[in-house]
Amino acid sequence: MSSTLLELVKTFPDTPGVYLMRDRTGTVIYVGKATSLRHRVTSYFQKAHNAKITQLVREIGTIEVTPTVTALEALLKEAELIRQLMPRYNVRIKDDKSYLYVRVNRARKTRTAPKVGAKEWLDRYYPAVELVRAREVQRQRDTSAWYFGPYLSGFLLRKALDAIRRVFVFRMVGGYADRPNLYFYSQQHKAPWLGGATPAQYARDLKRLREFLHGNRTDLVKAITKEMQAAARNLLFERAAALKTQLDAFEHLLDIALIHDADEVEGAALRIEGYDISNLKDEGIVGSMVVFVGAQPARDQYRRFRMRGFNQNDIAALVNMIARRIINHQKDWPLPDVILIDGGKTHLTAVKRVLGEQNLSLPIVAVAKGPQRNRLDLTFEGPQLLDELNLIRAIRDEAHRFAITFQRSLRVKKVQESALDAIPGIGAFRKNALLKKFGSVARLKKATLEEIMATKGMSSTGAKAVSEYLNQ
Repeated sequence: MSSTLLELVKTFPDTPGVYLMRDRTGTVIYVGKATSLRHRVTSYFQKAHNAKITQLVREIGTIEVTPTVTALEALLKEAELIRQLMPRYNVRIKDDKSYLYVRVNRARKTRTAPKVGAKEWLDRYYPAVELVRAREVQRQRDTSAWYFGPYLSGFLLRKALDAIRRVFVFRMVGGYADRPNLYFYSQQHKAPWLGGATPAQYARDLKRLREFLHGNRTDLVKAITKEMQAAARNLLFERAAALKTQLDAFEHLLDIALIHDADEVEGAALRIEGYDISNLKDEGIVGSMVVFVGAQPARDQYRRFRMRGFNQNDIAALVNMIARRIINHQKDWPLPDVILIDGGKTHLTAVKRVLGEQNLSLPIVAVAKGPQRNRLDLTFEGPQLLDELNLIRAIRDEAHRFAITFQRSLRVKKVQESALDAIPGIGAFRKNALLKKFGSVARLKKATLEEIMATKGMSSTGAKAVSEYLNQ
């Protein structure tokens, strides 16, 4: 850390806010939030970190801070800046479609007057606020709502909205069920359609909510104060008192549990994807993708690839697998922080090329066995975010195991299918249906005639032929 940067950090305030880290070219590479800007930013330079945060610190050229009155506002400001700037080290937010957005619906017009209390009536006079995933935002892309986000933590976002609802009245719906949030039935959160706010008052609160989510806190305080003073001048004391209560609540929004000490870049474990090609000559080529989050395997995210037409060309098969995986990123597969492949520099160059064709630049680790076969030769592309040898070996071995297991399962399936080929009247459809239902030829052989007949597409004649052939 340079002495200039150290002196700069010492000047940061001990207040909530957001910080922007820029590299030496002036590009913003990371945006974070803090309950104490001075303490949070100082922590980057005073303790050991994982490889990702260490690489980030190496690239810092300067740091800018924007103080906020509350940590809640820091949370909202962070999301707005990330959306605008899309910094490289906030890569998970750019690529992961599971992050949350706040959707503030517009009033929906109806041709006829809807029944009071009906969904159409609520949508017209009291449009809802809801949480949606990034994938929903990308699908909708409509003009019927305003969107705010993405937000890194759904838990913190819900805590923030709970605090904000003590200031502004808004109807909240959960998930995809359009029903009022239970908060509205408490004394504190009285439902506007149960004698609370009028549609005009509700629309004003919804507008103020949007302004707050945009970060316009100062202008908002001025507007509420101005309206309160006007109400008092016009002897509307009840309205003035209500606005005073709202203003007080706004000034004292609770920050409890809104920001953890750890930032996203430090708190979130790396997503590492390991790839392997299994080539057993006559039995063909298959590929595997395993996923580790930090040091733990995420087996529900493993993927298998059948490779056809590569004529024992492992590198071409690897390139094809990576390309197919990147295409599936558009189907809600989050991009990895690091790619690990089994191979050498030639393999790494080929993978780098296919990523470049998709306008992607991701750290790559190529793992090859050393000359003595008892050590690893590593080749890196991009930041060395993964440098723990035991973890690298574990991911490489798991990818290899998963590929071999897949190839063996295909071999067993091929043997089982061939065992049924000679049965008269049993074509590909019936053969697949039988194996899908019974799992193996051994189980099919033990099945009763009635169980075989119950298989999809099977006739009594076909079932009898199967039973007689397998038990002859």
